[in-house]
Amino acid sequence: MRYNIIINQQKCLELGVNLKEAAILSLFNELSSWADTVVIYDKVYYRINEYDVSEMLPVFMKNDEVEYYLISLVGRGFIDYLDNSINSGYRLSSLGKKYNEL
Repeated sequence: MRYNIIINQQKCLELGVNLKEAAILSLFNELSSWADTVVIYDKVYYRINEYDVSEMLPVFMKNDEVEYYLISLVGRGFIDYLDNSINSGYRLSSLGKKYNEL
């Protein structure tokens, strides 16, 4: 479980991100500290699954909600997802990194 989650309210309003999506983006900002890395096509991605996310964010969402929000964030361009049939992984996209900007 993540004990502290940083929600950038200004960026949520600017980018049209809801509270659950913001919690996931906050968690993705720290992927390198807890998730396994995988290199796909010379780019670093992180191996995670829905259970990992729901375990880290139990106040925000249940396991069955995580997939919906991950798909939403991927579809809206905040998160990159790649599956090359051998490995799969997630990472923040350039748009997702804007969530961190001041």
